Amino acid sequence: MPFHIDHMSLASPHLFRSADALAKETGLGYWTGEWLGDTSVSIVPLGPPGNFLVISSFIDIFTLRSINEHKQWILDITATGDHFNGLCLGEDSMEELEVFAKHWKSEINRADNPDPSRHFQRANGYILPMASTPVGKRSVWMKGLPNVYYYPDRVHHSSGQPTHPVPNQVRPSGITWVEVGGSAEQMADWLGGSQYVEMLPLKFNGKSLGVWAVAGHDTREIAMNIHINHFSLGARNAFESAARLRQETGLGFWTGECVRDISCHMVPLGHGPDGKDAFIEIQCSVDAHAHLKDTRPNYLYDVLSVGNDDKGDYCRPEKWPMGLPTFYYYPDVPGRTSNQPVVAAPHLRTPAGVKWVTFGGTNELLSEWMGCDAEGRFR
Repeated sequence: MPFHIDHMSLASPHLFRSADALAKETGLGYWTGEWLGDTSVSIVPLGPPGNFLVISSFIDIFTLRSINEHKQWILDITATGDHFNGLCLGEDSMEELEVFAKHWKSEINRADNPDPSRHFQRANGYILPMASTPVGKRSVWMKGLPNVYYYPDRVHHSSGQPTHPVPNQVRPSGITWVEVGGSAEQMADWLGGSQYVEMLPLKFNGKSLGVWAVAGHDTREIAMNIHINHFSLGARNAFESAARLRQETGLGFWTGECVRDISCHMVPLGHGPDGKDAFIEIQCSVDAHAHLKDTRPNYLYDVLSVGNDDKGDYCRPEKWPMGLPTFYYYPDVPGRTSNQPVVAAPHLRTPAGVKWVTFGGTNELLSEWMGCDAEGRFR
């Protein structure tokens, strides 16, 4: 692979507590059992092309009896909790790594260094060979700048090891971007050329140097299985509208469901690739007294829309933009609206699912609202 982000380091005051909290918040699994010097780490694989997050904390507390600048720095930044403390870039050969070492006029911590404390060691006895630059008494991480690694053994690379099972675990699918301080010009000056910066998914915020945030591809949609559930058709007269729709399309309907002051006629649409037992909900007001007090506009004609009033309703979060969808979950699938028998009528057709939906706006707007690629999810 070309020049890339290898991993980020998250300094923690409590290794296991931080890994557990991250797993609960994101669904990302992690594995333990690796240490380097006086620190132990939990590894959070982030997906292809081999990214991972290192959560590190002191494991040999007796080394803290002798404080140096680096130890004090770690203690200071973790005094209030977790803190990003390093960005680690990767190359695919020693020759490429030597280019950076020459640029920085630095030595290389070589992969064949016989000192095990210079490499990640694992509980099973394996020592992961790695080479890195620059090397110095003062870590470049303390300046908010990245170093570069080369791993000759990609098979045992930290990103590819099995994780402990965690609740609601998701499959990581890579890094979208990493937010760092400073500017692209400063990073280019440090790395030795703008061509290196252009190869990395970095966002610069102009603030102090270092890692500020990491974003990954949306992985929860793998488990969410998003699909079209139903459409709402606001009608002046739900009976007349349902009968007319049946006459025009041959689709049956059933009655007898209400929400607040609204009565609904349900038109099952069947099971298809873009709608799992979808249905149309034809609704109108049936409570005259409530209707006279209602500030929402009257339905003078049928309106097919995800949301068809301009003041929000019980389905919408506050300040929900006009016309965007909401999400439903039905724990009782057999009893769900789309599975009920329709009123008998001549020439009824068997619904075969939703083929496509014409939706206003843009794919970008809907994707931003849904948190995934809407056009890729629906046709």
